[in-house]
Amino acid sequence: CKSAGYAFTGSNPVPTTTFFFPDLPRLSSTQREGKSVSDSKAKQPGFGFVSGSGSSTSPNCKPKLRFVKVVDGRKQPIRGLWRRGGVFYARIGIRRADGTVRDSRIPLKGRTIATAKEELSALRKKNRESGLLTPQESPQLATYVPRYLKYADLSKRQRTAKLEAMHLRHWSRAVGSLKLDQIGSRHVLGFRTEKLADGWSKRSCNLSLVILRNLFRHAMEEGLVSSIPFVAIKSMKHVPQRRRLYTIEEIDTLCEAAIRSARFGQQLADYVRLMAFCGSRCEETLHLCWSDVDWEQEQLTVGSDGQTKNHESRTVDFNPSLAAHLRLRLMLLPCFGGVWSPISVSSAVGCPALRLRSCLWVPSPVHGAQSAASTCHI
Repeated sequence: CKSAGYAFTGSNPVPTTTFFFPDLPRLSSTQREGKSVSDSKAKQPGFGFVSGSGSSTSPNCKPKLRFVKVVDGRKQPIRGLWRRGGVFYARIGIRRADGTVRDSRIPLKGRTIATAKEELSALRKKNRESGLLTPQESPQLATYVPRYLKYADLSKRQRTAKLEAMHLRHWSRAVGSLKLDQIGSRHVLGFRTEKLADGWSKRSCNLSLVILRNLFRHAMEEGLVSSIPFVAIKSMKHVPQRRRLYTIEEIDTLCEAAIRSARFGQQLADYVRLMAFCGSRCEETLHLCWSDVDWEQEQLTVGSDGQTKNHESRTVDFNPSLAAHLRLRLMLLPCFGGVWSPISVSSAVGCPALRLRSCLWVPSPVHGAQSAASTCHI
């Protein structure tokens, strides 16, 4: 409010205007010295906020938080421990994927100085041993899958790389938008439940989990994640179905029928009989060469090129059926191409051994002599 009054200068009154503020509170000693209350509190260690110009007089303006050092009982600053507001922060240098070190502040869960110091010590130990990562450095799963598959194509067998690519496509569709450090046990369990409902077997779900673990191990080697968050998830118990073994009579019946009615029936008969006599798997049989036959020791080496299930070769002693089969094949292939000629290919066709299955189209191959029972369409 304002009111008019007169100021007397000498004997002549001069009209003046005087302003009165009856609601204004009395100033404290701190304000009389030219300092606001918030400024005096901001200078206290650990308070955690300052006010800008005019912020103390505006009721709608929030105080501006800042990082302040935390001090111990002797008023000495604790190295690496900061506080902003009511939250403690650890200041640690984190090595990034490109090799550079970035100074970062990591929020702590502790609400007291003692618990915050314990968390700070644990973070420093973890940073020294395995390193810490910021959320921005962890890529999305869908982005990282092609990068991992390039490594798998160069370091693993072709069939293994194709199998991993197939399973990782399912993972990308399910959790591809999440970053690697955001994928947890609940996402993995949800994926497994969904696939079981879609008709996947327990073995397929276990294999898919193993492949995802392989991807995370490779990401750990590259420094993109510090651990596998779903390592506690165990594989489901799976009892494999027992397959029936087939007799020599049943195998001979199949081979004779193939020779009579199929264009490549002779190749199929030689291929199946060789597996039945030596016990080799489908892919192992396709890689057998005449150089793998030791006539003096009467032994056949399976997997000399390392293309076996366990990457190890093994020797098979001749039995009467295997010796007779190999001698008959050797008599029929005098001019097929020397000692490196594949055993399971006929000279009448001369197609490479690795194209034999595509010529015969043997669906759903199984190990050893069991493949003879597969239905063949020639």
